[in-house]
Amino acid sequence: MSKKKEIVIVAYQFCPRGRIGTRRWSKFAKYLSKDYRVHIICAKYPYKDRLNWCADVENNENIIIHRISTLYPSFAIQEKRTIIVKAVCYLLNVYPFYKDEAQYWKRSLFKKLDEIRTDNKISHFFVTGAPFTPLYYMSMYKKKHPSINLILDLRDPWMQILKKKYNFFGKLKSQVETRDELKSFEVADKILFVTKTFTKEYKQVYPKLAYKMFTVYNGFDEEDFVNIKPSDEENKIAYAGALFEGRAEGMLLFIKAIQAQNIKTNLSCEVDIYSNQIDEKFKIEISQNYSSFVSFKKPLPQNELFSELKRYKYLITINEMIKPYAFGTKIFEYIALGKKIVLISPEGELYRLLIDQKQFVSTYDEQNILKMVSELFRDFEDNFIVTPQSLYNSFELKTLTSSLFLDLND
Repeated sequence: MSKKKEIVIVAYQFCPRGRIGTRRWSKFAKYLSKDYRVHIICAKYPYKDRLNWCADVENNENIIIHRISTLYPSFAIQEKRTIIVKAVCYLLNVYPFYKDEAQYWKRSLFKKLDEIRTDNKISHFFVTGAPFTPLYYMSMYKKKHPSINLILDLRDPWMQILKKKYNFFGKLKSQVETRDELKSFEVADKILFVTKTFTKEYKQVYPKLAYKMFTVYNGFDEEDFVNIKPSDEENKIAYAGALFEGRAEGMLLFIKAIQAQNIKTNLSCEVDIYSNQIDEKFKIEISQNYSSFVSFKKPLPQNELFSELKRYKYLITINEMIKPYAFGTKIFEYIALGKKIVLISPEGELYRLLIDQKQFVSTYDEQNILKMVSELFRDFEDNFIVTPQSLYNSFELKTLTSSLFLDLND
């Protein structure tokens, strides 16, 4: 049997660090490892976050995780966000880590890259951000080793679309990072974005580099759902995921509209929220005024959460007012579960996609939300909306990973 070819993924955030930033390349690494031996270079992290994707990448002989030292203290990024942790994080981000937590990682990274390349013949290197300084460091590394195939992956916009804010000397710092972005793009062989909106915006900013830019969406892992059994559906609505201030604003508007429709129709639509990251003001507001039909559920491990969500006929997702371009990863899991989807979002790519699928979609306009909720209640009775199953193949991770193989032809 021939030896598998080897690739490198530079992902500063990785298992045992969790949260959504580590999900994309944990999943891609899992599927790439079926055809390649995958080296992951990430920062050491002494904790284990509650929500993580370690099960996808550990105990796999074809995934080798290289956890290397970093100057940024892990204490400041740990999952438990106490007042002290937040204060330390703020001070570090003012100076010296004004770019991001990986700002002084170059020496450790280059040492590990040289070590891996000495022991193995490797041509293909992926690097993902945020944090974004590893993208710049990898462009520097490619300048030293021009034969490598360097693929940048931006999970978020770097210096475009959402303008980065700094605490001091913002203009100068922005100029430095914008220069880093341009230099990285000029050197890279290919640049991946997670939505067509990102891709389009960046092509407009860098038209001469547009030929390098492509979209590879996030998606759902079919294997996460194989043990999820069919369940009798209830005319209830569930939300899963973080619910901080921006999203909480949209959720509160939705809940107010549900209350108005409950009174108007003499029905009792219930909303369940699965999250351990909830805006405190929102939580108090709900407890005082809407607890008769809104419940906070305890956070669950992923497989248990999916089983719970299977009981609901409707699942809601929310984009903040300032993020019309966002595709929260829960949307893909909702598609995998075969549920009807409710979206509150400014008009953007996901908004248009779900409008085309005839799902329940509204902007933040209160009258628009009331109209959408009225349609939702009509569906309780008439069941006239179908689930967006035509999107299934487009967002299944094995299919998405296959697009990465096009970058790995020698």
